[in-house]
This record gives sequence, structure tokens and C-alpha cells, in this order.
Amino acid sequence: YLKQNDITLNNLIFRDTIDLNLLKTLSFEITLVDHHVLADLWKPFSSKITEILDHRPKDPSWKWDDKVQDKMQMVGSCATLVANEILQNQNIQNNDLQILAKLLHGTILLDTVNFSKSADRTRELDIKVVEQLENILKIPKTGLLEYRSKIFNDLSAARTDITSLTPIQILFKDMKKLGHIPISGMPILIEKYIDIPGSKEAIFEMCNLHSTDILILMGMQIEGINVTRDLGIYNKNSFTKINEIVSFLKNNKQPDLFLQDKQSNMKGLMLFSQGNIKATRKH
Repeated sequence: YLKQNDITLNNLIFRDTIDLNLLKTLSFEITLVDHHVLADLWKPFSSKITEILDHRPKDPSWKWDDKVQDKMQMVGSCATLVANEILQNQNIQNNDLQILAKLLHGTILLDTVNFSKSADRTRELDIKVVEQLENILKIPKTGLLEYRSKIFNDLSAARTDITSLTPIQILFKDMKKLGHIPISGMPILIEKYIDIPGSKEAIFEMCNLHSTDILILMGMQIEGINVTRDLGIYNKNSFTKINEIVSFLKNNKQPDLFLQDKQSNMKGLMLFSQGNIKATRKH
């Protein structure tokens, strides 16, 4: 999708390509997007943060100064909040606005599963912003639903295409951490991932890289607008800890994951189907 919009890897900036020592000598402001809790690496720059755009529940343990503009809102896609800010900015050149509108439009459709009712991620602002972006892009009303479906299907296929990734890269593709425990989200079901040659070794390696005995795996499969989820919890040695995690997840009702045991063909991996497809890591 980036290639279709003439955006190459050279146009992208990644955290590990930024010289943090040089950054400390510069005057700048930071807007946090899609998160509001700083990683240790970025805590020295907390005074530079002036604005937060995020759509996940607020972490009560993280406090910000009053000078920081809190623009957190529960919407289906954080791209909705970004687009809403851009649409209120009158100083953007039309050509740049066209490119931004196309990228944001596709991202919102992908995040909301094309406004799927079963996924239940869509909020009023998501719909409003997408309609505004479609006006900018001059997308005709005739065939609009088909146009949205094509964008969603193309992006969904690209996101789930892991053919060029190694098993360890799949684990890192969408990895977050809860304390010292890695949580790897992946665009295939866990039961299918562990059938990939080298996947079991990758799980061992992931644990070793993060100095932990526990790894949480969250799988998702999207077919059209239908979503299927499963959950895997791997433990190398920490049987007491993993039993505590499983007990908490099964007994927690906010939200209830509706977990059902599944057969696992990997030693140390507990596998569950997740009946509540609306629940994600943000919960």
C-alpha cells in the first residue's frame, strides 16, 4: 500500500534509526500517537510532550502535566484522531492532503474491519472522518461500499501476508510488552503458526531474548469481515505463574474473553479459542 502511494522504506523513520543523543541537543515538541505511556528509552524526553492522540483506555498509573493536551478518545482507529486533527488544519497543501487522506482512509477501514458490526470497533467519529476523507478524495457515492471493500480486502491481504517473514520476525511484527512478558499479536491463528517450520524454535528464542519463561501469543484470522481469534500462553518453566495468568484470563469478566481449551501440539503451550472477538490487547 505504501508502494502504491510512492512511499519507500527510505521515507520511513524508525525508533532505532534516531540518534537520541543528538535529539537531546535540539528544540522540538512531541505528539504521542497510539500510546500514552512512555517506554524507558523515551522518559528523558517527557518534558517535550505537548499532545497525546490515543484511542486506548487510559492507564491510571501514568500522569501527565496539565500543559499536555489530552486528546484521547475511544474510537475504532487512532488514524481517525490523526485525520481529525489534519482536517482541522487549514495550512496543508492540497497535494499533501490528498496523499494523507488516502493513507488515513485505508488505515481506518482496516482498523475497523470495514465498519464490521461483528467486530464492533466503529464509533461515530470513525464514520464521520472517513466520509470527510472520501469527499477530499472525490470518491463517487455510486459503488462506495464496493470501493471500501476493495481497499479493506487489499490491505487485509497485505497485512496477513507473512510469506517473506521468518518465524521470529512474525513474533516481532506486532509485539508489545506487559512488564517483562512479551505479547505477540499475529495475523494468523496460533494453531497455524506453530505448524510453520521453525516456529517452536522462534518461541524459545523470543523468551531468551526477553529473559523470560513466558510468552503470550494472540492470533487473528480475517476472512472477509469475519474475525476469528485464538490465544496461546507458552511457558518454559514457570508453571505456577502461567496457571495464575490462565486463571485470571478465564475468570476476568471485563471483558470476558470466553476462552475454550484447544488441542496444542507444542509442549509448554496452552492454546485457547477466544469467543469474544471484540477483545484486543487494548482491553
